[in-house]
Amino acid sequence: MRSRLTTLDELLTWPVFHAGHTGGVSGKPMDESVVREVAHQVVSSEILLNWRIYAVLALVQGVVVYAASFLTKYAEKRGEAFATKADFEQILLQLQKSTEAAESIKTTLAHKDWTEKEYKLLRRIKLEELLTTVHLAQKWQNNMSSRALVMRGTDAESPPDIYRLKLLCVLYFPEFQAEVQGFHVKFSDMEIWVMEVALAAERIARGTPEYESFITTHLPQSRVHILELHQLAKKIELKAAVVMSELIAYR
Repeated sequence: MRSRLTTLDELLTWPVFHAGHTGGVSGKPMDESVVREVAHQVVSSEILLNWRIYAVLALVQGVVVYAASFLTKYAEKRGEAFATKADFEQILLQLQKSTEAAESIKTTLAHKDWTEKEYKLLRRIKLEELLTTVHLAQKWQNNMSSRALVMRGTDAESPPDIYRLKLLCVLYFPEFQAEVQGFHVKFSDMEIWVMEVALAAERIARGTPEYESFITTHLPQSRVHILELHQLAKKIELKAAVVMSELIAYR
């Protein structure tokens, strides 16, 4: 039905409602009261129809507004959730990196501490080896001096590895350089002296006055060499005792 049918007067102006027109199957003219009743119903139906449309539109608008509000709040909540999740992941990542860095530092320090302990333990072992070599060198020189003067000959025992002292000094005990060098020089000088005395004693017959004079001359020299070598060894022993105390005190 057209929107222009809004009043009863406009509806009555239509030619179909004028006198002389017929309606229905009988073809008789329609009574004016009947026409007015029909027009009134038509207009009322139009108005009622318009009210329902507005009601439906209002309802749809309300639903749209509510949905928009709900979706807006939902989007905000989702945005906050995503932001919170991103922040949490960032914090978790930073915590993981911090933990890894702490573990790396802990491992490095533990390895460094282990290395220091192992090196100090090795130095303790090598320090004992150094002192053992010094004592063997002393013992060998004492024996060789006696053989050269009394028993003759210097080939009864093999000489100690005196050069090992220098090796131990270079690798593990640079602080012993002066003491080891002094001991090494004295040992070498004494070794040469023993060989010369042994060769000279072989040319002298035992029991002769010349032999007694030879012994009287060289025996004091032998004692001086032995004493000097002993003093140099003592310096090494004293310093070794200090170093060993430091190594034992380390934890």
